[in-house]
Amino acid sequence: MKRVTKSVTALLLALVLSLTLLPAQALAADTAPAQTTYIGSYVNPAYAGKIGIPRRQSTLSVQTAQITQPKKAGTVYTSEAAAAADLRKQMVSRSEEMVVTLRSARDDMLTLAADLWDLALDHVEGSGTTGDYLRWQHTGKSCAMKKMPLASGYQYTFTYTPYTEYFDTIWFTTAAQEAALTNYIRNTILPQLSLGGKTTYQKVQAIYNWITANVKYDYSHMNDPTYWPQYTAYAAAVQKKAVCQGYANLFYRLANDAGVDCRIITGKAYNDDGTADHAWNIVRMEDGKYYCLDATWDAGLKPEKYEYFLKGLTSFSRDHQAETDKLNTPYWTQYQSRTSATDYKASSTQLPAPTVTGGNDSQGRPTLKWKAVSGAAKYEVYRARSKSGDYIKYATVTGTSYTNTSYIENGNTYYYKVRALDANGTAGPDSTPVSVTYKAPFGAPLVTGSKDSQGRPALKWDKVTDAAKYEVYRARSKNGTYSLMSTQSATGYTNTSYLANGTTYYYKVRALKANGTASAYSSVVTITYGTVPTPAAPAMRSAKADSAGITVSWDTAANAVAYNVYRTADAGGSWTQVASSVKGSSYKDTTVQKGVKYGYKVRGVAADGKTLGPMSSTGVTAKVTAASTTPDYVKLKSAKSDPGNGILLTWESAADAKTYNVYRKVDGTSGWTLLASSVSGTSYRDTSGKRGTTYVYTVRGVAADGKTLSRTYNTDGLRATVR
Repeated sequence: MKRVTKSVTALLLALVLSLTLLPAQALAADTAPAQTTYIGSYVNPAYAGKIGIPRRQSTLSVQTAQITQPKKAGTVYTSEAAAAADLRKQMVSRSEEMVVTLRSARDDMLTLAADLWDLALDHVEGSGTTGDYLRWQHTGKSCAMKKMPLASGYQYTFTYTPYTEYFDTIWFTTAAQEAALTNYIRNTILPQLSLGGKTTYQKVQAIYNWITANVKYDYSHMNDPTYWPQYTAYAAAVQKKAVCQGYANLFYRLANDAGVDCRIITGKAYNDDGTADHAWNIVRMEDGKYYCLDATWDAGLKPEKYEYFLKGLTSFSRDHQAETDKLNTPYWTQYQSRTSATDYKASSTQLPAPTVTGGNDSQGRPTLKWKAVSGAAKYEVYRARSKSGDYIKYATVTGTSYTNTSYIENGNTYYYKVRALDANGTAGPDSTPVSVTYKAPFGAPLVTGSKDSQGRPALKWDKVTDAAKYEVYRARSKNGTYSLMSTQSATGYTNTSYLANGTTYYYKVRALKANGTASAYSSVVTITYGTVPTPAAPAMRSAKADSAGITVSWDTAANAVAYNVYRTADAGGSWTQVASSVKGSSYKDTTVQKGVKYGYKVRGVAADGKTLGPMSSTGVTAKVTAASTTPDYVKLKSAKSDPGNGILLTWESAADAKTYNVYRKVDGTSGWTLLASSVSGTSYRDTSGKRGTTYVYTVRGVAADGKTLSRTYNTDGLRATVR
């Protein structure tokens, strides 16, 4: 079978703009300033310069006249993670206009817009419609950005849309196609596979068998880069035709929906036609290790003939080489070292399902118990919001009980399954689902403290179920006498009277039912009224680089209880905050790029957590050594037969090659076999050949990192016959 792949060469993400600075003065949170709108053009690095996307996207100008009023923003977020989660939901629904509003102390609007997009594309274990699935289903985007100064920080509104000047669509599939795919998966494929209660191996095998038996390679569209469906799980599942990316996307979708941790990997594949771009998958099996599989290359084969099913690196890397560009394949470098060198072997035995009962603990939280399963080393606990819903792993325990203490809401019913795993990590079937309703007792409020604009103590707390009102108490010491300051129905309180500047006060709150029944008191909250001393400017000491990053140190500064760390790169320019509220007098920056020189400065943070001192007057600099470069092409010199002593192969040294890998094949056959790795010098003697057989040899350089190989090599090789 001819193996054809789609070009997915990764390039660096380009984000460019012409920028008009906003007014420097701070505005009150409820003040409406004049808004300036920018256009930021983003291109998915996998498709930059490919599949018909013009190179014109590399230039950009302010285009306020072309921007229509975006749809009204919904929730105003204060957390980047929460904003990204909302953006992810809009991506999954294939929205043509995706809007998120975020309040942040960051002053890097462009970087923040890109960070939110990347965060929304992060892998979500157990969800086949997010993560890599989204990353490989869009060509690029535009972003209209609005920035409004507040009394503290800024409010940003980011509107992500297709950049219609250059793209016909942002998504490879429509919302209707995704809905059709989801319906087909849930109502046809998964019922056919009957994955409930099966082991991880059984799930992976069933999904792989279905794809290889039902999906054909789309030869008719493989050279038409404008035909988007060929790259999708929709084409693979519904139309039964796709290229390698479609195969990988469908496996990712089915595996993660079935509770199997899976990633999409891209890189190079080596076959009879030479080297081509390719996509495949890695999955985490019961032993905790990741194994490679390539449904594209096993398509049409019977299971007993599979060559690329659950392979380790030793066998898989002979004709597959993953890209290590983090923009292209962000997960490979993280998981490569954990991938087994040996192929996966399924266990011949299976543990039975535990018998589980459910109830509530003294605080009303769901609690599970089960009898020990013979041969079990540990147990995995899964939870869903409905009996037939998606079960997500919540815990791994070694005992025979579990109490759900987080992500629970009073009055909600939750459904649980438990499965046993043996010492090798092989899992048995799931238990019968057990439902438990969380019944929280009448509890104490969860109180947080801050200061208002006048430095007065301000309290906030979550509403307590069944509470009619709240009592606020204050003392001059934590264990002192507490006096009632307020009885109210509101869930917030500001202390406006009987205050002394610089004095520390202690507060606690309790809830009351309509009949007067009182809850326990909240935890004590400590707040100092008035202004706090401004920290002095810290004196920088040193910046030291190692392979993992740059460690910055400084002298402690008067009136500072923590520190914010700022960074600039190479030629200098604006300082960007890279860490906040750092305790102690040092910080390790692990987000640096190799080969770039960075400068660092620090500001002290006062006891109120808000007041900042001046930045260090002088900074410190350091640079992490650049990574190994790709070795040059290796020029072969000779392959000579030495009767009785094998064949001596020689070559010229190649630039940036630390060692060399030697490959061999029998003359007249296809497919190189790795004969020797990490060879020092420029020669190698092969004594393993059979007398009278003619072999062909070639060599690739290996960089100092031991992984990076020369991209091109002598495909003809040199021939010699063993005498």
